[in-house]
Amino acid sequence: MRDRDQVQWEARLFDRDLRTELNEAVAIVRAFHEEMKPLKELKAELQDDQEQVMDKLGDWYDDAAPGFFQKSKKIPKNSFLGSLGLAQTLDRRDNLKARRDSIGEQIVDVKDELDDIYETKLRPAKEARDGVMQQHFRERAVEFQAEIDACDVRFADLRALIASAQVRSYGGWILHRC
Repeated sequence: MRDRDQVQWEARLFDRDLRTELNEAVAIVRAFHEEMKPLKELKAELQDDQEQVMDKLGDWYDDAAPGFFQKSKKIPKNSFLGSLGLAQTLDRRDNLKARRDSIGEQIVDVKDELDDIYETKLRPAKEARDGVMQQHFRERAVEFQAEIDACDVRFADLRALIASAQVRSYGGWILHRC
């Protein structure tokens, strides 16, 4: 005999519509993925921008005279090299570095926002979806076990009918295989 809690648990299984619950949970997870999509696109754009800035910065260093421009010293405008516009190239380098750093900070901010959405919304929604899926599979297992038990009862009834038919057809003699 099954205990009362087991019977109540099975009754609750059949009262719930787990397929609808699962569809709702999947829809919630998809909605959070859609919420994250623009942020992921922004992050990809920022990474592309950062890569372009890094390429320009690399080009600046490639074009610079070896050992001369790689120092951080400012060239005075009233000097000979400054009057040729070389101070502007150092300003360009500094602007590229500042832009690279700014884009890097924006990428970190977007990544933090994505991580926050994942941790506070998406992960709990996935866990809820997985819980509904596990419940659904448990329900299906209970249903299959009930079907197997019903089949076992039918097979036992059929065996009994076959045995009684054999007794009648052989006039009371039951033949055994040797």
